[in-house]
Amino acid sequence: MTVAAPLLYPPQRPAQPSVVPAQWLDVSNHQGNLPPGFFEVWGARGYGGLVVQGVQGHDGQSYTRQQLHAAQTAGWRIAGYVWLNARQDLGRIETRLRYFGHFALDFLALDVEEMGTTRGDIDLGLAVCDEYQGAPAWVYTAKWVFDGLGLSDNKYWADRNLWTAKYDGIPDVDAGFEPYGGWARCMMKQYTDVPLDQNVRRV
Repeated sequence: MTVAAPLLYPPQRPAQPSVVPAQWLDVSNHQGNLPPGFFEVWGARGYGGLVVQGVQGHDGQSYTRQQLHAAQTAGWRIAGYVWLNARQDLGRIETRLRYFGHFALDFLALDVEEMGTTRGDIDLGLAVCDEYQGAPAWVYTAKWVFDGLGLSDNKYWADRNLWTAKYDGIPDVDAGFEPYGGWARCMMKQYTDVPLDQNVRRV
């Protein structure tokens, strides 16, 4: 009798839904496990995409994979983001990316918002994300962050999709956008963080 070789990796998750929604939520460990009711409530409000942070908490717990799986089970599209620390080391960001293993992400974003972050930190983080995703990573940031980092007048990453934070409460991707970092527009806008982060995407 022939014994099948053990699977080195778990089966791939279901493919993403064909329709790209305009309304997305983003979550992190702070939200914990997401029950089916979460997607029922927000889905009824027109949301259909979830961006999940690849992270392990200080207590050693990560909810990344549960959140991704729950979203896919609910028929939502999924994406991911990872925080970029100033003076980022390669091992730390690679560890965070492992939480996305075997999930097909719509996009992967590098979260740039820590003061003290340098151009070199961002270049390194994007290179690692690009390699993982097999496609150019998005940049998540805000004009006030780039202003504080002295990067608003440069165009280093303007060829990438921008996911920007502008808390004006207006779910319109173009409303109130102020050019910075070489970007003339954004691909997605985080327009409020109450009661959790809500985003509108260009489709």
